[in-house]
Amino acid sequence: MVLTVEELRKLKKTSHYSYREIAEKSGVPIGTVQKVLGGITTSPRHDTLEALTKVLLYEDKDVDGTSVSYKAMIDRELTRNEIKAVHETEYMYDGSGLQLDDMVEKLLTSKKAGEFTVEDYYLISEKYRIELIDGVIYDMAAPKLDHQHIAGLIYTQMMNFRIENHEKCLPGMAPIDVQLDRDDKTMVQPDVIVICKKMVKDGKLVYGAPDFVLEVLSPATRFKDSVIKREKYRVAGCREYWMVDPLNQRVTVLDFENNMDGVYTFDQKIPVRISGGRCQIDFSMIKEGLEDIKQIGLI
Repeated sequence: MVLTVEELRKLKKTSHYSYREIAEKSGVPIGTVQKVLGGITTSPRHDTLEALTKVLLYEDKDVDGTSVSYKAMIDRELTRNEIKAVHETEYMYDGSGLQLDDMVEKLLTSKKAGEFTVEDYYLISEKYRIELIDGVIYDMAAPKLDHQHIAGLIYTQMMNFRIENHEKCLPGMAPIDVQLDRDDKTMVQPDVIVICKKMVKDGKLVYGAPDFVLEVLSPATRFKDSVIKREKYRVAGCREYWMVDPLNQRVTVLDFENNMDGVYTFDQKIPVRISGGRCQIDFSMIKEGLEDIKQIGLI
């Protein structure tokens, strides 16, 4: 995985490393490090980004006297910062005599991060769009039109491929619950999935890791999707993970099964690797649609 300049600069702000330490560990000249992380160089070489990513995302760092993975430290910080209480004013009645939003607020303040369960998820998700990751509740804003456009067209192309080729694997798209770790601590809602084996539980959720997962990045979810959920999908056994970045019009493809990755643009046809490359997603169609949406002022 290779982070963007914006993501690397964000990591530098929370890092204990000096520019000189980053240069020594990465092998990148200190002048280049300063220009990239200082925002002067906005389009550095891919190998420079890769080297800086390895240092800022994966290097070990001593924190409070304890040697820990810096990535783990980032995850912990994100978890702490991204927990959001729900403060809506609409009301629902659950038969207990309490308003649901009052119940949710009480629930959110009664537990600490890491203590929430799938039972809590179902109670809160009746009214609010959320995800549950390792016992932490994450608020999810409603997707914007460009987000829906991208996910919808990718799903449509995948479904058309399945129908035309009589494929077994089945695409799906949000909203769909995925009990990723098959435990009571994680329930995610990927934008697009593909499942190739029987893994639907009770006819309502995917139980375990889908073969393919795609997330459309937004400013609010970029770090969660590209760091926290990426690692969750890999560990859970997902075979292929795509991160679609509308802002920079690029797609990062992570082939976990073969330990390979690639970066593509919105001008390309991108092969779905779990299909052996036979299914290809035409992003030029998606790019054209985004331009249409922009022209009529909807994004």
